[in-house]
Amino acid sequence: METINLIIDNKSVAVPPGKTILEAALGAGIYIPHLCYLPGLRPYAGCRLCLVEIEGWRKKGELITACTQPAAAGMVVHTDTPEVVSTRRQVLELILSDHPDRCLTCPRRVRCSLFDACKRDLAVTDRCVICAKNGLCELQQVVDFVGVTQQRFYGVSREYALERTNPFIERDWNKCISCGRCVRACVEIRGVGAIDFAYRGKRALVTTPFDVEMKDTNCEFDGQCVLVCPTGALMDRVNKYAGRPDRSCSTICSYCGVGCGLRLNIKGDKIIGAVPDVASPVNSNCLCVKGRYAYDYVQSPARLSAPLVRRPAGAPAKTTWDQALSIVVQRLHEIKVQYGPDAIGIIASAKCTNEENYLAQKLARAVIGTNNVDSCAALCHKPTLEGLQAAFGWGAMTNSIPDIEKAGCIFVIGSNTTETHPIVALRIKWAVKKGAKLIVANPREIDLCRFAHLWLRHQPGSDVALINGLTRVIVEEELWDSAFVSQNCTGLDPLIASLQAYSPEQVSKITGVPTQDIVMAARLIATGGRHPGYVMPPVYYRLMEEVGIQGETAHTSIIYGTGITHHANAIDGVRALANLAMLTGDLGVAGGGLNPLAGQNNMQGACDMGALPNYLPGYQSLADPEVCAKFAAAWNSELPERAGLTLTGMLAAAHQGSLKALYVIGENPMLAAPDLNFVQEALQKLDFLVVQDIFFTETAQLADVVLPGVSFAEKDGTFTNTERRVQRVYKALEPVGDSKPDWWIITELARRLQQISKPPVPASDSSLRSFADWDYIHPATVMSEIATLTPLYGGISYDRLEKGGLQWPCYSLSEPGTPILYAGGFGERKGQFLPVEYRPPAEQPDAEYPLLLTTGRILFHYHAGRLTMHSKGLMAIRPEGYAELHPDDARPLNITDDDLIKISSRRGQVVTKARLNEAALPGTVFMTIHYAESAVNSLMGRPAGDDGHMPELKYCPVRVEKYTPPKK
Repeated sequence: METINLIIDNKSVAVPPGKTILEAALGAGIYIPHLCYLPGLRPYAGCRLCLVEIEGWRKKGELITACTQPAAAGMVVHTDTPEVVSTRRQVLELILSDHPDRCLTCPRRVRCSLFDACKRDLAVTDRCVICAKNGLCELQQVVDFVGVTQQRFYGVSREYALERTNPFIERDWNKCISCGRCVRACVEIRGVGAIDFAYRGKRALVTTPFDVEMKDTNCEFDGQCVLVCPTGALMDRVNKYAGRPDRSCSTICSYCGVGCGLRLNIKGDKIIGAVPDVASPVNSNCLCVKGRYAYDYVQSPARLSAPLVRRPAGAPAKTTWDQALSIVVQRLHEIKVQYGPDAIGIIASAKCTNEENYLAQKLARAVIGTNNVDSCAALCHKPTLEGLQAAFGWGAMTNSIPDIEKAGCIFVIGSNTTETHPIVALRIKWAVKKGAKLIVANPREIDLCRFAHLWLRHQPGSDVALINGLTRVIVEEELWDSAFVSQNCTGLDPLIASLQAYSPEQVSKITGVPTQDIVMAARLIATGGRHPGYVMPPVYYRLMEEVGIQGETAHTSIIYGTGITHHANAIDGVRALANLAMLTGDLGVAGGGLNPLAGQNNMQGACDMGALPNYLPGYQSLADPEVCAKFAAAWNSELPERAGLTLTGMLAAAHQGSLKALYVIGENPMLAAPDLNFVQEALQKLDFLVVQDIFFTETAQLADVVLPGVSFAEKDGTFTNTERRVQRVYKALEPVGDSKPDWWIITELARRLQQISKPPVPASDSSLRSFADWDYIHPATVMSEIATLTPLYGGISYDRLEKGGLQWPCYSLSEPGTPILYAGGFGERKGQFLPVEYRPPAEQPDAEYPLLLTTGRILFHYHAGRLTMHSKGLMAIRPEGYAELHPDDARPLNITDDDLIKISSRRGQVVTKARLNEAALPGTVFMTIHYAESAVNSLMGRPAGDDGHMPELKYCPVRVEKYTPPKK
């Protein structure tokens, strides 16, 4: 690698081209004071503290800011000449002139005792991540280094009041030194721009537009500004006065499927803070508002602390573990004997660990004797599993999250990524900043549209037609990768024949997207953003630092979410995207890939572990006799042969009366499943319902027995994120009350059920008999069993995960994992083009239900609200749901902002507030899925046809009317 050699303070230093003098010095262990510089941000030279002298440079004695001056070969740099030291001292004294003078005697000048022990965990702010600014102020460090012991200059005294109007961040303008870090981080790292400099001279300060409160801006409250602030001007309000933590614990965030690394700061038995784990390749120094601040649900007073049993009178009462487990075991055994094992079902959890999901499916198959085991994958991830497996192999994200930044073009469809997967959205924004072309296909004007070069605003439910139209343009203009297709794929001719009905003109009529935009999007996708026919609109020059494609990259990354998978024909949408990715040759390459975003922290892991009715762990087929024989021998049990029921299938069977008992672990179908009136009826018809959760959810309120599990912070285990990365979850706290880890509860139930069930079938392989004993003492022993029986995880162990996550497939302990799938093709098979036809949703708007309801998430809540509704800060920012309408739709109904409205479908009705938005798609209504008070799934339809169908969760004809509450 080419290097530049220079001398700094008589020390020879070598750095790559493009590095500044400051970066060269810091990399060589030579400290130059600085306050405005931050790695990853553009040089700013605002504080003027990093002054240095360069021999022979311009005028003799001229001082240069080291953060802006590139290092050059042969430079001789001095950082501590008398003139440099004197000038730097005066600059610092001027900075301190209007800073509170108590800083010179501030107790924060005492170095934190934990600082040296945690150097390896320092964030890019060069500040101790354990104590943040509660023990270390960067301004004080500079003061100590420069040697300022008294304040000679006094400027205009600032007496701004503290801003404490939001629950997360406290602003103290009096301590601001105008370094600009927060402003630049908000724009350059987060792409938000909620704050900026205002006013002039001594009145200059960082503030919001028109000085409004932060909660009234577009601030995402991710805390990035707090992390980079070198003084106490920006502070976390949460637990601000809790003092220094006793310890910190690395773990993985419990919210979306991104799998961000966290460090939880612990004092006593309480979490007092969370910061990014900068060693994480997933999120580096970034978190979203939920990961950063919404950990307080762990210590919510509403947490379940003891088992509950419903008494004859109907009210649940606390009981002992022994009694609760005995009741569960006895009732399940009775139902199994009377009705057979298939009268029992288990719903595992995308929020539980891999180990717990593995044990849940093992309990179902090896102990109860049924394949009736599923998770909420039946409501979202199932089409990805089946669609991608049929096309070319694994049903998972093909590339890594950091790899997105290497894309030449990014096609985001069916994902409001900023709200649902904020850290992935950051990678997309950073890629655009580096020159990638961004195409967004979404009926709503989402945040990413601000950065998009093309926004394809298609009608809800028309995704397949749009994708087929893009594919046809690529075929007709011969932009497809013929070499990749001929070597790796089959079925091209049937695909081409199926595309004849999808001319750009016809697709435009179906989707509402202009013909020219369909053609240009196809060209950009096929060429990795390099198509010469694309002319960038002038507006985008303001949003981009550079125009063009970065380096040699010429691949397209396709990213999709529940906007694709929440449809009855979702598998068609996934297959259409697989066709597109294979046709362009964007598989197995950096910067490319077909990348589904899993909605929950361990959605991918729950499926990997076999919490599915038709697969054993690692997607090993129930139809393979050798696979079944292996598991039967390992578990010393005869396995059921017939595929089981999905989650929605179990609810339907309960409603029909054939399913008698249901064990629900960490899920809340009374909010998450469609047609909630039907769901309630189904659960009430069960002979026996067991719910295992950390809160008394709507589903738990119907249960016969409630078992209190623990949160992510109270147990060990692993999560597998959306990019197939298996990561360690570490126990940071003792469980609340008498709650127990989910793996312990499942193990105890299995042990007791085995004791009263018939003897197991003798195993043919004695080396595997130990796996039948349910003698787990720690999740590590469960992972050892998983690795033994699941080739996909064969090389994964807790010892290896101590050094960082591993991406499957990882077949042996010597393998490093697989960041990019299909780098050498599709293995022994070829990719299969699968023609799909556009089928409009079965239920269409009509005179009775003229508007179209679609649903989604917002940044400040998660899934069905099971966790975030117990976060005080999030509830303070977004305390209630709403329905978004276009003013043209609201006007004839005499509806204005904040009016109560009733939304009705053929299945139910909800009442919520109206929010009018000119950017909304006329004819549509948008609602979030989080709020129990306006449970939108009351309106949505159940799957049609057999058990294998998906419910329609993004498309529902509704009627909207103004609502007047009845007088009390």
